[in-house]
Amino acid sequence: MNAASYRLPLVLLALAAAAPAAHAQVKPAAKPAAQDTSTAAAIALLRSDIRAGKKELIAQALGLTEAQGKVFWPMYNTYDAQAAKLGDERVALIMDFAAHYDSMTDVKALELATKATDIESRRVKLRADQIPLMSKSLPGKLVARFVQVDAYINKAIDLKVADELPFVQ
Repeated sequence: MNAASYRLPLVLLALAAAAPAAHAQVKPAAKPAAQDTSTAAAIALLRSDIRAGKKELIAQALGLTEAQGKVFWPMYNTYDAQAAKLGDERVALIMDFAAHYDSMTDVKALELATKATDIESRRVKLRADQIPLMSKSLPGKLVARFVQVDAYINKAIDLKVADELPFVQ
C-alpha cells in the first residue's frame, strides 16, 4: 500500500485531534461544573473516535493476514491502552496550560514544559518497547512499518495540536 492511499484520512485524523486543544485554548478561567463535565465528555468521545480512526489507518497500512492480525491486535490493544493513559496526561496538561495561560509564571511555565517533554519521552519509549515484543512473533518489516505508521500519525496529531496552542507569553 502506498502512502498516498492513507494520507487523506491521516490529515482528517490530525484535524480532529486538534479539537481538544482548540477547545482548551478558549476555555474561560471559571466554568460551571456541568460545563466542565460536558467538555470532558466531548474530549473523551473525540479521543475515542481518533483512536478508532488510528486503528483503521494502521490496519490499512499494515495489510495483516488473518494469522498476523490474531497476534498483532491484542498487542496493539495493550499498547493503545498504555498510550491512552499518556494521552490523558497530555489532555490534563493542555487544560492546565489553558487555565494558567493569562497568569503564567516562570515557575508554572517550566513545570508545564518539563511535564510535556516527560510525556513525549514516555510515549517514544512506549513505542520503542513494542519492537522487541512484537518482533518475537511478527515479521521485522511488519513491526518496522507499524512503528513508522504509528509515529507518522502521532506526529501529524502533534503538529495540529501545536498549531492550535498559543505560545507562552
